[in-house]
Amino acid sequence: MKGPRGTNRGVCSRNGNDMSRHSEGSNAAWFVAGLAVGVAGAILLAPKSGKETRESIREAANRGRDFAGRKGSEVAEFSRDVIDQGREFASSARDALDKGREILADIAPDRDDDGLAAS
Repeated sequence: MKGPRGTNRGVCSRNGNDMSRHSEGSNAAWFVAGLAVGVAGAILLAPKSGKETRESIREAANRGRDFAGRKGSEVAEFSRDVIDQGREFASSARDALDKGREILADIAPDRDDDGLAAS
């Protein structure tokens, strides 16, 4: 979406990747909150016996626990991927820097690592 003066507005992307994935944890939290409100409303509005109510609460808690476990695993996997990408980038940057130093040493042997003339 283009804003005034051709600027991107409301678009969060880096290297062509949609960064909305970063809000998955927030979306999961809202889902769990909505689930809790829904369960509370269902309990209050649908009269059941004590035994049935306890069973409903137990089932809802189990579903919530399972959902939280799945989302936790997804977040952990996403974090590992981001860390791996960061390491790959750092390694590439190090390699490029080393290559640049080699080229500089070849074309200007009387210069130090910073490219300055040796005193």
